[in-house]
Amino acid sequence: EAVSYFMWGIALCMYGRYEEAGERFQTATDMMPEYADAYYTWALGLSGRGMYDDATEKLRKAIEITPEYSEAYHLWGLVLKELKKDTEAEEMFRKAQEIEQGEE
Repeated sequence: EAVSYFMWGIALCMYGRYEEAGERFQTATDMMPEYADAYYTWALGLSGRGMYDDATEKLRKAIEITPEYSEAYHLWGLVLKELKKDTEAEEMFRKAQEIEQGEE
């Protein structure tokens, strides 16, 4: 089941085994293409390895599935900061904040 692969991926990330974790997230999203959390967590692992373009791709997918995913916007902002795209990063942080304020 997709959730099991997702959880396995998280466990692998905790041990710094990001490449293997990515394989588990890939399996989870193959099994359940609308699994936004798997895309988000996959992006988290990719960004931790400096794979910012790949992380952006996964974040785009997570937000496509769940447009009000504030954590994904926030992480995307961090990724854009690393890429020295400060204006775009601020837009993502602003969007995350708007979503979070709307949830209160």
